[in-house]
Amino acid sequence: MVALNQLSQIHPLTDAAGTASFVRRLRAFGTFVEQDLDALLRGVTQGRVAPRTSIERTIALVRQMTEQPDEEWAPTGVARAAEGLSGADRDALVGQIHAALDEIVRPALVRYADVLEHDVLPHGRDATHEGVASIPDGAACYAAAIRFHTTTTRTAEEIHALGEREVGATDARIAALGAALFHTTTVGEAVAHAAADPALGYESEQAIVDDATRRIADANAVAPSFFGHVPDAVCRVEAMPPAEARGAPFAYYLGPAPDGSRPGIFMVNTAEPGSRRRYSLAALAAHEAVPGHHFQISLAQHLPAMPMFRRHGGFTAYLEGWGLYAERLADEMGLYRDDLDRLGAADLEAFRSARLVVDTGLHAMGWSRTQAEAYMHAHTSLSEDLIRNEVDRYINWPGQALAYKVGQLELLALRAEAEQALGARFDRRAFHDLVLGIGPVSLPVLGRAVHEWMASFR
Repeated sequence: MVALNQLSQIHPLTDAAGTASFVRRLRAFGTFVEQDLDALLRGVTQGRVAPRTSIERTIALVRQMTEQPDEEWAPTGVARAAEGLSGADRDALVGQIHAALDEIVRPALVRYADVLEHDVLPHGRDATHEGVASIPDGAACYAAAIRFHTTTTRTAEEIHALGEREVGATDARIAALGAALFHTTTVGEAVAHAAADPALGYESEQAIVDDATRRIADANAVAPSFFGHVPDAVCRVEAMPPAEARGAPFAYYLGPAPDGSRPGIFMVNTAEPGSRRRYSLAALAAHEAVPGHHFQISLAQHLPAMPMFRRHGGFTAYLEGWGLYAERLADEMGLYRDDLDRLGAADLEAFRSARLVVDTGLHAMGWSRTQAEAYMHAHTSLSEDLIRNEVDRYINWPGQALAYKVGQLELLALRAEAEQALGARFDRRAFHDLVLGIGPVSLPVLGRAVHEWMASFR
């Protein structure tokens, strides 16, 4: 549902054909909602229903969406739709957008919220049964989810133990950086200081956009020393629309149009700039934009002789593993200007490590929401609201959050193996070109490709 707010960001409204297609997509929304409701109601009959707290938050969000003004449904501006047109044609197309929102989209959202409230919520799982293990065949479902998202055969128990080791490592890094920066003595003191210090926030919305723009420019400038191939597509910075910014993360990435008609976009949340932490943006820009998702997605779109599903599909462990690898690579590239940037990177990695523990805890170890939130609070600087959002995500998307760290650790291990085996012959540019030049693949396939590359030197 929330993705509907992003539709006009990836669907150009600059000519008659594009705007007419946008209207058709809006008018198909009612069918989409009915199909989704049908699946949810079948889940009720099978005892496969989301937790009540998650359903309640979804109802509130959907009802809020019904009150959005039209211009927030099309953040590029309903009033600017079909800018290439003039006169009656333009007015007619803009009128069709308004009509689709009034006649289809809002009534469908009202129906969705009503069915959730009256027919699904009464059957929602309670606070002691929020893990997927509490539904029929839950343990098998979770094992399948782990394999699907990580593309490995690791068990929940193995990943839980891996997460505890990684959290211990990030705790140590944060404590050391906190001592150097703030003269704190514990992880808790370091993250509390970083989260509360007003000097570490931004003074304005534009300051966030400007900082992000500089970060990407700096990364592009040094990228040729680390990549033999860099994308032609530009990565632009834009502020999230107000409706989307509510409850959204600090940043995310929208890939470019394969035909070059739209650049890649690094979307930053500029709402309440004083609450946005300056030390987080360097690692976020590396993960979401350059050299992270922007490089990976842009290059994959134009791989020669690859079928479309290879160029535009993906495996979470590869995609997000590369994003997390890019956060580490950013320090090697000189993109972290000081220990404050490194603290931001360590803090971001801390909550990706904590995900390994919390996701498996919820779905395989019998953890409650309270346990999960307490663990996140002890090992990350996330606010209570963000922790609640994160735990909701793990509950409702079992296994997905595991893929980030599992993918990153595999990439780091493969690089370390190649460096040791090849010695002076190891070329980081060639390694990165190999990883990004085969398109999104499973981790076992990636491993075979790296080993074949290493063997070619013998």
